[in-house]
Amino acid sequence: MTMAKKESDFNKSPFNGERINESSLQNKDTGKGDKIASEALGTRTANKGVVFGDEWDDFLKGKYGVDNVVWETETIYEINRLENVDNFRSGALEHILEGELNARGRAVGFHYEGMPTQKGSIVIGTESLPNSKGVYTAMVEVDDVVKSANSSFFPKDWNLQQIVNGINEAYVNRQFISGNRYSGVLSNGLEIQMYLDSSGNIISAFPIY
Repeated sequence: MTMAKKESDFNKSPFNGERINESSLQNKDTGKGDKIASEALGTRTANKGVVFGDEWDDFLKGKYGVDNVVWETETIYEINRLENVDNFRSGALEHILEGELNARGRAVGFHYEGMPTQKGSIVIGTESLPNSKGVYTAMVEVDDVVKSANSSFFPKDWNLQQIVNGINEAYVNRQFISGNRYSGVLSNGLEIQMYLDSSGNIISAFPIY
C-alpha cells in the first residue's frame, strides 16, 4: 500500500528536511548545496552563488513540482539585526524609526510607521498625501506628547534595511548645510537630511517632503 504524503512533506528542501526558504539556501554550507548546485547546472563543480535566484527556482520547481515549492522571505523588525549600521551613533536608529522623548521631555524623531516597537503615532487626520517618492508628513505624538513640528516619513513600502541603506547612500553623497546638518540625494531622487555628531556619526535622519 502506498502511503499518501502529507502536505508538509512536499514543502521540504533537500537540506535536512527543512522548509525551503531563501535564507536556508543562502546560509547552508557547502556539501549539499554544492551537490545540488552541480546537478542544477549539469556540471561537476559549481560556485554556490551561481544558482541563487531564478536558477534555484527553476531547478527546485522542476524537482519537486511547481505547487510544492514555496519561497519565504523574512521581514526584519529588530534594529539590532540590521546590517551596515556603522555610520549611526548608538540610539540613532531607535530615534529615527521609533521616536522618543528627549532629556527635556520633548517628542523627537519618529520617521517610519512600520515598527512594532514604535513609541510614536500619527495624530489622526494630519497625514499628508505622499509625494512622488512616497514621502509623506504628519503631526505625531510620542508617549502622548505632541511633537512641536510635523514628522516626515520614509515610504510605507520601504523596509528597515532599505531605510538604513538609503540613509547610508545619502551619507556618502552628503553636502554641508550648516552647523551639524547635511543633506544627501539618493539615486532615485529622494533627499534625506541628517544631523551628525562631532565624530561624524549620524544622530538623526529623515526624508525631505
